[in-house]
Amino acid sequence: MRKPNPHSTYHLGLDLGFSRNPSALACLEDLTRPTGEFDYAYRVEKTETVLILRAIFRLPLRTPYANIPLFLANYLERLDARTPHYRPVKHLAIDATGVGLPVVQHLQRADLPVSLEPIVITSGESVGQLGHAVSVPRNALLHNLRVLLETQTLRIPSGLPNLPDLYAELGGLGDPKATTPNDMAFALALAAWSARPHPYVGERDHPLPVHLVGPKPRLY
Repeated sequence: MRKPNPHSTYHLGLDLGFSRNPSALACLEDLTRPTGEFDYAYRVEKTETVLILRAIFRLPLRTPYANIPLFLANYLERLDARTPHYRPVKHLAIDATGVGLPVVQHLQRADLPVSLEPIVITSGESVGQLGHAVSVPRNALLHNLRVLLETQTLRIPSGLPNLPDLYAELGGLGDPKATTPNDMAFALALAAWSARPHPYVGERDHPLPVHLVGPKPRLY
């Protein structure tokens, strides 16, 4: 019986910053792989689909927006090098709020091998469709990320760089008194929304919880 080959889709999240906070990039691998077990009913090897955080980091402070297309082009080439036998599908969820729209236009002109998913982050209560982007409430992004972390749908390798900073940022989300930067946390939230957007019900009497509390995400 021929064994199924692993197959990946990458979901990237790009949170934009410049002088006060840097831009940040998160990369999630949506991976379908063999489990090593056999399904005797259907006579096929079992597979599982997992969502794995492969990278999360900040770009240097004051990185010009005009340099981002070249940076992403080089990063996408490195992703392709991980799977020389096939070209994985790649999605990029980018914050298109404020200065994000010109950056999206830069990326569109660069014609990178990635599906662009512009997201305008709002303070509203429901997801909507604009002419140039999807509008997503901040609470929806954070609630979606919380669901993935608390259900352990999102797996985080224990040796991944920048984890202490990421955990500090996640712990400060939803706290109005927090002074911790949140660029990596929002990059992760954007990537998570691209990969696993959960339904979000707006128009509530009170907002859905957004505090990322409890134990740290399970490490792998």
